[in-house]
Amino acid sequence: MKLSIVLLFSAVVVAVSCYDLGERYKNLDVTKILENERLVQAHCDCLLKNTRCNNDGEALKKYVPDAISNNCNQCTEKQRASASLVIKHLRDNHSEKCFKPLIKKYDPNNEHSEELKDLLA
Repeated sequence: MKLSIVLLFSAVVVAVSCYDLGERYKNLDVTKILENERLVQAHCDCLLKNTRCNNDGEALKKYVPDAISNNCNQCTEKQRASASLVIKHLRDNHSEKCFKPLIKKYDPNNEHSEELKDLLA
């Protein structure tokens, strides 16, 4: 279960940057986002609740299901490396409030766990 949660959030994190969304996300520095607890929680809340989302959160909500179902086949190696950073941070710091609820919402039957493992391979 923990691996599924970690893998799911990696897909969430890279979803925005894995698609052609223009220059805005090309050089996304995930470490800056992870250093800001307010931003991390806001993105989790956006994905999990019907709360108001900023533009980045809306992009996440739009692309997460597709990124999960197609193994994020449009992601670059840089984006996969960024996902690993995010996974470690969230696993260690936001497991109960973010990881478990995300897996329950976006992959409740673990249908995409193999694809998500491949995403991080």
